[in-house]
Amino acid sequence: MQSKKELDAFRTHCWYQLQGRQECHIKHLLSELTELCPDPIIFSGYLWKYCTSINNNSILEDYWIIQQTETHPQTACLNRAYTVFYSWHDNSYTMSLA
Repeated sequence: MQSKKELDAFRTHCWYQLQGRQECHIKHLLSELTELCPDPIIFSGYLWKYCTSINNNSILEDYWIIQQTETHPQTACLNRAYTVFYSWHDNSYTMSLA
């Protein structure tokens, strides 16, 4: 997924986002897709990085899948797909499925 250089750059960026706070949460709502196109349903089946949570111990990235709702097929919704855990000290990551 990432080389050591890319992982180090990502962690440096996250450390900058934390800026001495105890934790930081960066959320991306599905409504942000309307900046790219008028109808988010076009992205059905794609992954969406919903939230990045940063604290002094780790970084968590929550990925959700964009799907059609069963009751309104022209409406998009998010369903949890998986979470990626990064340690500040290890050169690896752990994925857990929802």
